[in-house]
Amino acid sequence: MPSTLGDAQSLTLAAASSTPTTLTIMTWAAAIFTPIVLLYTRWTYWVFRKRLAVHHIPELSVAIH
Repeated sequence: MPSTLGDAQSLTLAAASSTPTTLTIMTWAAAIFTPIVLLYTRWTYWVFRKRLAVHHIPELSVAIH
């Protein structure tokens, strides 16, 4: 992205990218944690798959004093 202030302030692809070490660590983190998040999301949808109906709500017996 060229700068209007001068070439020294321009944003190049090399200046905007992370180091190879950071990219390697983030690739491994994404490869490990993305399936975990997807499995957890699928599990929560499975657990809460049924709709709540009126017959699921227990009757409250509240005594008014």
